[in-house]
Amino acid sequence: MKRLVVLGICLMVGVELLALIVQDRRFVLAAAGVALGLVLLNIRRALGHPNEPPVEPGSDDLGESLRRWLANTETTIRWSESTRSDWDRHLRPMLARRYELTTGQRQAKDPAAFRATGEMLFGSELWEWVNPNNVERVAASQPGPGRAAFEEILRRLEQI
Repeated sequence: MKRLVVLGICLMVGVELLALIVQDRRFVLAAAGVALGLVLLNIRRALGHPNEPPVEPGSDDLGESLRRWLANTETTIRWSESTRSDWDRHLRPMLARRYELTTGQRQAKDPAAFRATGEMLFGSELWEWVNPNNVERVAASQPGPGRAAFEEILRRLEQI
């Protein structure tokens, strides 16, 4: 706001100096009036309109974000019930990231501790579906572990 006022004053002084430099003095008053009008309009715009009701987030925006979340959730569940290729491509990276963030174990720092913590948390059977190093291209058409395994992995991540 202060900057707007200072810039406005500089604009008015500059317009008046320019009008005084020009030999025709009849434009001084008009130019100063136009500059003052621009400054006042910008100040009014910056202050807002206190008589107008505050803008509420549209119910459509909230509904749209809910629909988007629901669509993402349904897609994730479909991937869990699909083939191993879908699991490896979509769910395994997501679960491995969540595992790293939740436990604080980084695979790059200590791979052995990363694996040991994963096996301890999930058990050897579920760990094979979270382990980012267990991607197999040969068995891509095999079925994935299913929704029950996905729910169990998420449940164990939430318990930490």
